[in-house]
Amino acid sequence: MTTSYDNWTWDTNPDKIKPEWRKYVHTDKANNKWPKATSQLLANWVYELVRPKIENPAFCEGYILDIGCGQGNLKRPWKEAKYNTLGIDIEEHPEVDLLADFLALKKSELPSKEPALILCSFPYHKGLPELAFDKIIELFGKNVPIIFWGTPRFRLCSKSTSKRYQKFISGFYPPIEGIITVADEVNNSPPFFQCEVYLFNLGLKGHWFYPYSK
Repeated sequence: MTTSYDNWTWDTNPDKIKPEWRKYVHTDKANNKWPKATSQLLANWVYELVRPKIENPAFCEGYILDIGCGQGNLKRPWKEAKYNTLGIDIEEHPEVDLLADFLALKKSELPSKEPALILCSFPYHKGLPELAFDKIIELFGKNVPIIFWGTPRFRLCSKSTSKRYQKFISGFYPPIEGIITVADEVNNSPPFFQCEVYLFNLGLKGHWFYPYSK
């Protein structure tokens, strides 16, 4: 019997994930595997969209912070354009500059300069994206430019009592300025991993659809 996982490729082992994270994470129990990285083509397209809003690397005092960087796909186009980049992840990889649990990170463990831009693609499971976003606000405040990979559930708060809804309407979270809708096939994901990319504090306002065709 086939499943929606059959065409899904993977690249890391959930056994390496800290036990306190596993309760948030859905895994393929049959094969004990973990989802693959974000599409490099999508990461490059987002870079081309946002790049004019970030200073020339020769004059940019900050750095590009990639949270949960994995294989480094999100920061790769910025790194190739000579921006200073810093990749944080809980697992070792050549593209990981700081091996750390971001959710437990202290500001003193980061460079003294503030990031010019934050890239974040956390596992899309049961509260992890919201925990990551809360941590970004805690460390850097709500005015830092952010490109945040998530799912529609991040913005579609169905109840007024939702903590996430309250964070948006109270101003604890910055307003979502831009949304990029992404087809499921782009990241080769099952339907329950629908992806959207959210833009904060970049002065880019609108709703884009990532151009994709098989």
